[in-house]
Amino acid sequence: PGCLWAKGDLSILNTPAVALVGSRELRAENRDFAAAVGHRAAEEGLTLVSGNARGA
Repeated sequence: PGCLWAKGDLSILNTPAVALVGSRELRAENRDFAAAVGHRAAEEGLTLVSGNARGA
């Protein structure tokens, strides 16, 4: 983009990150798996990236 605005701690842009993407309609086991992956990533110190789209 020609211009990018940011707010917050920009140092996290230089850290390892992971993003979870998927369907808005999840089965229970897939929702549980995504939650477990997100929690594990956070425990490992990874930055969780979100596009801020409406999800499950």
